[in-house]
Amino acid sequence: MNKSSVFPFHCGFIQPNKLFKGVPVMYFKTSSATYSSEDPNKKKDDEEESKTSLFIKSALWMTTAYIFITLMSVLFPGSKQPEVVRYVSWNEFFYHMLSKGEVEEIVVNPETDLVTIYVHDDAIIKGRKTEHKTYQMKIAGV
Repeated sequence: MNKSSVFPFHCGFIQPNKLFKGVPVMYFKTSSATYSSEDPNKKKDDEEESKTSLFIKSALWMTTAYIFITLMSVLFPGSKQPEVVRYVSWNEFFYHMLSKGEVEEIVVNPETDLVTIYVHDDAIIKGRKTEHKTYQMKIAGV
């Protein structure tokens, strides 16, 4: 005899018996026994602990990612980043840039006592092709 022919439908309480095959067994569970041993405050504490743990893990991953990105940007700066400021001295500007004809433009800002120096795209300074197009130099009052 087939199980499906004996039990045409499955009820939530009727489960097949492993000891006596073909004999339906009823299992009943009362909820009072299940919930009486659990403290409702314990569930709240467990939820708070899991939220705190999740927050700490998230903060740790974000900090790790921030440190990694910062280290990579410091170790491998982009060659065309205009926000990277390269300062040069007067001697370096005069002897290695201006006298060799590598300067394209000079912008003097008297309010901040800074001179912005733009060199040609393929400028060669100190025997090497420059990675940066913009340099700055401090001056003493214009």
